Amino acid sequence: MKKHIKTILIVTACVLVFVFGYFAYLYIRIYSVHGNLEKKGSLTIKRLQGELSLDVNAPYWQDIEPAEIHLLPQSARSPYGNTEKDILVKGVYNDEEVAFLLDFPDPQEDRRGPTNPDLCAVLFTPRDASAVAQMMGFANRANIWQWRAELDTQRYIRGDMSINAAREPTAGGPGTQTPMSEQNVVGKGEYSNGRWKVMFKRKLTAEQKEALDFKEELDIAFAVWEGSQMESSSRKSISVLRELIMGE
Repeated sequence: MKKHIKTILIVTACVLVFVFGYFAYLYIRIYSVHGNLEKKGSLTIKRLQGELSLDVNAPYWQDIEPAEIHLLPQSARSPYGNTEKDILVKGVYNDEEVAFLLDFPDPQEDRRGPTNPDLCAVLFTPRDASAVAQMMGFANRANIWQWRAELDTQRYIRGDMSINAAREPTAGGPGTQTPMSEQNVVGKGEYSNGRWKVMFKRKLTAEQKEALDFKEELDIAFAVWEGSQMESSSRKSISVLRELIMGE
């Protein structure tokens, strides 16, 4: 009898150790980028007067200092990312609209699709949400603005103006993207000298019930998919979340 009880205790202890180890592994994978926790910083965007034209080379971008943001391979779920890079980000808003400009290196212009085109995305999540350090809006609603090179080609090169180069899904965690009932974000990209410049724009006030309003306090993060590296889905480079500050 005593031997039987001892066996049960040993088995129970092994199970507990396994469970603890498993959840510790999940914690590291979800809350870190390749095991290194990064302190959340901030991104301040500038208030402007006048129209925000959908142009990556518009004059109003020239006087704005970019923020350099480091991206690391996504490591929360398989397939994991495999590229690391720095991107430059600018943001502006006026009384009606808000816009972001992403400038990032890519050795090859991949506009083919739908398999592995170049992509980039901006994620927004409420600042008080229980979101994780990585870009996924875990356990809470998040809005994603995703630009796709093959859609950009269809709209701006082939002239199919019924196609929007940007998509606007919501997400509550890894693999949970759901298209919004209406798409209000527009995007446009240009490739030159080994770099993409991609602009996103949307009205400042949310028009869909699923959309976050920029009157709220929000966090922001970024992701890039490099088509030549066969990146798609969760295989991407990501930043950690940081506070979005609506500056003057």
